[in-house]
Amino acid sequence: MVCSCGEARIVVFTTNHVDKLDPTLIRRGRMDMHIELSYCSYEAFTVLAKNYLDIDSHPLFNEIGELLKTKNITPADVAEVLICNTTESKVSRATGRLEELTAQYFLKY
Repeated sequence: MVCSCGEARIVVFTTNHVDKLDPTLIRRGRMDMHIELSYCSYEAFTVLAKNYLDIDSHPLFNEIGELLKTKNITPADVAEVLICNTTESKVSRATGRLEELTAQYFLKY
């Protein structure tokens, strides 16, 4: 990291309650970057399915898309379910992972 003053520091703040912070603390210029981590959207889910299962579509995608509109689930939780190290065929592995995702996060609540 290059810094004109000779020293560089990285400070990371995390909060679930931005509204309770002093506005001078979070104004532009005081903090260089603001990152919002949201819940998993359908678009993020399709990227995760492509990355972990190597599929672009599946009959369960529409159902999962509708469920994602009503349930808050993090991308990390989705990725954890989709990661699978088996020797099953691509189609059966994908179906199994997607069925487990719906059962684990959407049907239990």
